[in-house]
Amino acid sequence: RIEWNHLERIVPQLRHVLLLCERYGLKLCLSIPNWICPLQYNGKEFRRLLKESGLAESPVLFGYDIAWEFGHRYLTLEFRHFWDEDWNKWIEERYGSIERAEADWGFPANRKADGSITCPNNQQFGILEQGSPIHSQDEPWNAMVAAYRRFADDRLSRLFNNATSDMREADPNHLISFRQGRLTQYDISHSAAIYKNLDFLMPEGYHI
Repeated sequence: RIEWNHLERIVPQLRHVLLLCERYGLKLCLSIPNWICPLQYNGKEFRRLLKESGLAESPVLFGYDIAWEFGHRYLTLEFRHFWDEDWNKWIEERYGSIERAEADWGFPANRKADGSITCPNNQQFGILEQGSPIHSQDEPWNAMVAAYRRFADDRLSRLFNNATSDMREADPNHLISFRQGRLTQYDISHSAAIYKNLDFLMPEGYHI
């Protein structure tokens, strides 16, 4: 895992690690979360790293971990509220209006104090405050939450497709995946919308 954003602090050490791996017969899966995570992908810096490090031609590297322990975190409330504008646009595109969506769901969309649309809350999502899932219940908001999960799939699929397509163009020689992290019933990393952009899966479940 590479944390630094300054190539002059990365490349010499990375080249050294690659030489050591080659010497001892090791293969490397590399994570550069500041640049290649699909949520904040930076193709310009990724290409600079490839050019200066020779990674794209490296026989030691076998793949990229593009979303370090992605797991469920991007569906937690501290992330969801950043998506409110996109959620609103998705509703308009899919249903034609908020009113039509609410009629279809049989439940009103959540709103902020100013009346604007916001995401489902943790109770509606089936998440306890400490982040643990609760058992699914037949609740009146389920259709609204299901629509939100589809919106999240669509949004993340687009972000993952954009990032992985650009990475494969820059480096067609190595595989792309990520370590899913904690596995829960609301784990977004289980989504086929994300899986279709990967070359293989790296599930984790240390707590099981």
